Amino acid sequence: MFELTEYKSPVDALIYVVRELTAFEEKYNMTSSEFIKRFDAGMIGDKDDFVVWARKYRYYYGIKQDIEEKLKKAA
Repeated sequence: MFELTEYKSPVDALIYVVRELTAFEEKYNMTSSEFIKRFDAGMIGDKDDFVVWARKYRYYYGIKQDIEEKLKKAA
């Protein structure tokens, strides 16, 4: 089914998911931010790749927000 991966830090997780998002962006010739807008609006369907891409984008966004919050607290 799904394999869980543990990362040493949020930055490692961010790097990993950015690589995955980049592969989708290259495959579909669309940025992830444009994709998620179209996906959430129901404009591009729900094929398996798109569901995975959406899940990975949301994971990316969550990690990014977490890192930004930690950086604000550290400043």
